[in-house]
Amino acid sequence: MNCKSVFTTFDNYRIKKENLSQFLSAIPVPRATACNGSSAIWKGIPILLVRRLQRVLGTFRAGVGPKKGLIWHFQGSGKSWLMVFAAQKLRKQNELKAPTVVIVDDRIDLEDQIAGDFTRAEIPNIESATDKDALEKFFEQDQRKILITTIFKFGDVQHKLSDRSNIIVMVDEAHRTQEKDLGAKMRLALPNAFFFGLTGTPINRRDHNTFAAFGAEED
Repeated sequence: MNCKSVFTTFDNYRIKKENLSQFLSAIPVPRATACNGSSAIWKGIPILLVRRLQRVLGTFRAGVGPKKGLIWHFQGSGKSWLMVFAAQKLRKQNELKAPTVVIVDDRIDLEDQIAGDFTRAEIPNIESATDKDALEKFFEQDQRKILITTIFKFGDVQHKLSDRSNIIVMVDEAHRTQEKDLGAKMRLALPNAFFFGLTGTPINRRDHNTFAAFGAEED
């Protein structure tokens, strides 16, 4: 089974709005399937990810509720594929009214790796922002696609780029770069977006707290 067939299979199932156990049992997880020889092997969909997807739907539907969350994973769990799955599932939810999904990392090699995984899964409508101007243009044009970029592109942003509430941001290595100016600039640019942090090593210090940056009180 290649990457495309794996995600086509997942795509045949809709997120259950109320019953988490039904959703989990409905998904035929290929637990030992390598995608096109990739070293990243799908291990299964963490329950936290499913709950975060449900959070987006619930908050967007109600117009009020938590708009952030932490997805704690372990090394080798196939984090990039989780983002591929999550982005595609979110884009398929009609009630989100053509959402934009933003994948944010903090290294060029990670950006290339994640973009490669999306390409191998043959996910359509992928864009990248090579600089601040490209980032601003993407949101000025109100593109409803999946954007893959680095946190540093937000570093020179001085104003709001979009106030839409159906923008979902997934931050890779969320324990880095989020507590100071870069994280603040990203939230300034997208004030009504959802922000989800993925990390295997969350930090809990007074001056550096991943749980404070991405954790919701409901968690």
